[in-house]
Order: sequence, then structure tokens, then C-alpha cells
Amino acid sequence: MKIRKYLFAVILSLVVPSGVMAAKGGRFIPEHFDVYGTVDGLYPAKGYIVVDDRVYYVNSATRVRGKEAKEGNVDSLTTGQRVGFFTQSPGANSPPISEIWVLPRSWQDRHPDKDD
Repeated sequence: MKIRKYLFAVILSLVVPSGVMAAKGGRFIPEHFDVYGTVDGLYPAKGYIVVDDRVYYVNSATRVRGKEAKEGNVDSLTTGQRVGFFTQSPGANSPPISEIWVLPRSWQDRHPDKDD
């Protein structure tokens, strides 16, 4: 019986994704993002948002996820929210962001290579 419990614990530790669960609602939020910061401006009709004074492209397929926002589109964001997302390449020719997570105030980046 002890072997079965031990084996279950080992398998469970290998299956659990690397991420954290939001405190309320139990929504998965990654531990690291390529970009995270505060929303400064929202211009979905023009195809972009501004996060920490940098422009990022969005479109109607961009999904918003997180405990504070029901899964929706960019229109559900507000200025001042903390967000995180992944990018394929920065710059004018970069593809639109596919998913944006609304981050709780307590969220901290857990990327081992970050200096801050």
C-alpha cells in the first residue's frame, strides 16, 4: 500500500504543469511571460495595446484570460491592469498576441534568467 501511495506521488509530480493557480477561481497562470507589465492604453479597433509604454499588436482572435477577467477579448481589459503574454518576435512585423493573462497584484515572474 505504501508503494502505491509513493508511486502515485511520483506520477503526480511529473504530471502537474509548471505554473501557479490563481487563489480564487483556480485558474492557471504561467510562472513566466515574455512580457508583463501594466496596461497604459487600449486601442483594439486600431489593432494594438500599450503595455509599459511599448506597443503590442492584437486582433479579434486575441483572448484574455485570468481570474479577474472572464475569458474574453481585448475589450475586457482596462488601463492599469497588470497583464502578461508571450511574443513570437517584437517589432512592427510581429504577429498579434494570441493570449493575454490578467495578473493578480501578487504575481511575480519566476524566470530563472531574470535579473529583477
